[in-house]
Formats: sequence, C-alpha cells, structure tokens
Amino acid sequence: MIARTTNNIGNLLYTQKKFGAAIEYYEEAIEGGREVGEMILESVAMANVAFCYGKMDSLEKGKAYFQEVYDFNLDNEVLFVHGQVCAEFADLKISLGDLEGAKKLLEESLARSGEVSDSTTIGNAWSIYARVFMEERKPQQAIAYLEKALDIAERYEDPELGIKAGKTLSDIYRQEGEMELALNSFQAYITLRDSVYAKEKSQQLAELTSILQTERKQLELDQLKAEKEFQDHVVGQQRRFISGLAVAFGVALVMLVIVVVGERRRRRTNQSLAERNAFIAAQKQEIEAQNITLEAKNQEIESLIEIVAHDLKAPISKTKALLDMVDRGATDPQTNTYLDMAEKVLGNSEELIRDILIIRNLEQESGLLKTIPVDLVGLLKETAQAYLGTSEAKEIRLVHQLPANTPLVTTNAQAVQRIVENLLSNAIKFSPAGTEVVLQLESLAGGTKISVTDQGPGISREDQARMFQKFQRLAATPTGGESSTGLGLAIAKTLAERLGGQISVESELGQGARFTLELPG
Repeated sequence: MIARTTNNIGNLLYTQKKFGAAIEYYEEAIEGGREVGEMILESVAMANVAFCYGKMDSLEKGKAYFQEVYDFNLDNEVLFVHGQVCAEFADLKISLGDLEGAKKLLEESLARSGEVSDSTTIGNAWSIYARVFMEERKPQQAIAYLEKALDIAERYEDPELGIKAGKTLSDIYRQEGEMELALNSFQAYITLRDSVYAKEKSQQLAELTSILQTERKQLELDQLKAEKEFQDHVVGQQRRFISGLAVAFGVALVMLVIVVVGERRRRRTNQSLAERNAFIAAQKQEIEAQNITLEAKNQEIESLIEIVAHDLKAPISKTKALLDMVDRGATDPQTNTYLDMAEKVLGNSEELIRDILIIRNLEQESGLLKTIPVDLVGLLKETAQAYLGTSEAKEIRLVHQLPANTPLVTTNAQAVQRIVENLLSNAIKFSPAGTEVVLQLESLAGGTKISVTDQGPGISREDQARMFQKFQRLAATPTGGESSTGLGLAIAKTLAERLGGQISVESELGQGARFTLELPG
C-alpha cells in the first residue's frame, strides 16, 4: 500500500515535470516493492525512473535503467508489463540513433503484448514504429502504422495513445504537404489533448484527496488504538492493585505519558495535514489557471483557423477559375483525370472553408434569427429537387412526403434550407445503392416537425453522443468516396437553436437513421 502510494506521488510530480523529485519517490517505490515482493510494482517504478531521465535529456542514464528493468523482467518472468517496457526502451533508442536496436525491441514488444492481449501497448508500439519509418524516410508506412494506432486508441478508449499518435500523424501530413489532412488531425489532437488534460488534473485532485482521507482514517485508528490501550492499562492496574498511593501514582504517570505522546503525534499529524491541504489548494488554483489558459489558447487556434480560411478563399477561387478555362478537348484523358481530381480537391477545400466561416459567424453572434412567414412545403420541394441528380447518380430514391398545403410558418427560410440541405446531403452520402431517403413534414400542436430518414448503416450510441460537435470523425464512411468537413451537423444544431428549435437523431446500428428538426410556431 505504501509503495503504491509513493509511486503514485511520483506520477503526480512527473506530470508536473518535476522529474528530479519524481525519481526520489520512484526509487522509494522500488525498495518498497522489493521488500513486499511485488515484482510488477518494482518493474513499473524502475521504468518510471528511466522515463524521467529521458525527459531530463540524460539518455544514457535512461538507457541503463531500461536495460536493468528489461533484464529484471526476463529473469523474474514479469511478462505482463514487459511489452510496455520494450516499446518505451525502443523509443529511447530511436532518440539515441539506434534504429536496428529499436526495431528488435518493438518486435519483442508486439510479441509479448500479443501473448497477454495488451492491445493498448500494441497500439503504442505501432506509434513508435512510425518514428522509425520517418527516420528511414518512409512516410507512407509511418502513416499506415499511426492510423492502426489511432484505431486501437479509439476502440479501447486510450486517449493518451490517441494524443501521441494524432500529434505525430499531423506533423507527418504537414511535412508531406497534405495541409487539409494535417489540419483535421491537428484539430482532433488538440480537442483530445485538452479534454484529457482537464480529466488528468481532476484525477490528480481526486488522488490527493484520497491520500488525505486515508491519512485521516489512519490517524483516527491510531487515536482509537491509543485510547483502547489506555483503557486496558487502567483496567489491568485496577485489577492488580486494590488501593494505595502507588496505584494512583502509576496510573497518573501512565496517563501523563500517553497524553504527552498523543499530543506530539497529534501536532505532527496536524502539521502534515496542513501541508497536504496547502498542496491540494495550490494544485486546485493551478488547475483553474491552466484551464483558463487552455480556453484562451483554443480561442487563439479558432481565430487562426478563421484567418487561414479567409486567406485561402481567394487563391482557391482563382485556381478553380483557371481550371474552368482549360480546354478539356485539347488535353489527353489522363490529364483530364488529373484536372477532375484537382477540381474535386478544390471543391472539398472550398466547402471546408465555407463551413468554418459559417460556424465561426454563428458562434460569434447571439440571439434568435430574424423570421418571416414561410411556405415550408414549397421550400422543402425546392430543396429536395436540388438533390435529385446526386441521389439518382448513386441509385438512391429520394422521396418527399409533404402535405398538399400547410399554413405559413414563421421562421427563417435560409436557416431551415441550410439545415435540410445538410441532412439530405449526409443521408445520400452514407446510403448504399438501391435504398431510399425520405423527407417528411408534419404539423404539430404548437410547432412543426421536419424529418429525414435513410436506410444507411446506422449510428452507434458513442457516435450519437458527439456527432453534433465540431470536427468529429464518425465510424461510418461515405458510400461513394465523398468528403466530409465534420462541421455540417454542428452548423445544423447551432442554426436550429438560433431558430428557437432543436435537432435530434434516432438510430440503431444496421437500421438506418432518422434526423428530426422541430420548429416552434
């Protein structure tokens, strides 16, 4: 218990980058684990010391500790954590320039982790393998291994692996000139990192609180034990001695000793508790300050994205105009194929920029949108007509179930059209050939309901919980290779709220999805 607590304190200091102090606690944990025969704890603490030296740029010391824990695991058959040790040892060897040694350790890590079904360590090994491929100038292999690592991180809910692999993947895309992929990966990395950072700080505070509560309980037990010892002593003295000054003097002397000892212990304990309380209060203040800093940095990043989007609008539009001027009849089929690909990339980029600017404008404004009486039946027919060509090209039947006429609804026509366009576009994008997409309009008591229903792959509960957030990559993929900015549903939700309404989804995996927009009035 004490050794594990010492190791946990070392972990807290490690997260605060106080590596020298963390090493002292880890070394105490090593001795404590050795005394009670907890080999896994001893192995973990030794590896933690190696991590600290790596962070302090003492790579040779880190290498020596890793070699020590590597040998210790094999000698004592501590195979449960051996895969993790091999992976981190390989990471350090890459920093030392020993790529062949790193490869051998990574292969051993994958083998050991497979034996004990440690999927997160396998994902970490793949992420580190990507570093080897980048050193060998093999970016495509590095990307493939990082995508495998991200899949493991998402499947087994390992945010630390997701952060590590996501940041590396963003850097590789940027080096390869894939700026759109780099931006998407970086945004996902920032979102995950910030959420994990806040969660870690909360966990640290909870751990410190738990340690303090444990010490308080131990103090209460010690006090109860002292009281019981005193009572037993008094009863024993009363039974052995009937009367006399000697008995009274002996009891008084024992009481005095107990009171003095108890008072000293109480003072030491109170001092320790005061120090712990001060430490926890300082940690809480630091967490609050860092949360404010993170929020400010997020605002800076979003502002930077908006600036970049504005700056890219003009060159993308000019490039599209230049492509439109090319005489396709004067070029060969292969060149036309490349021109089509370029137009598609520019179109996707233009769509991303448009959605970024829309969501930023919506977030910066407040209050409900201006409304006028609107013929929703006519509006929805016009909107559905615009998607007939897209649905027919994918062999998807687009059906609208609209009443012959309905009273005018007071709302904002442009906002409603934008929401329905997003829902129809997504339904067609994710539906397979031979299915149908249904657009419906219903009048309710006190409002109106518009729904879009598809027969696609359905949406998991996990994806439903985050699908209306910005830049979310969901499990389903477009059936025709279409692109997705990850902003459409976020825009739809924001517009619905600005209309005084709401948007919701009903779906089960394999049974399609039904999105519903409810409007007041």
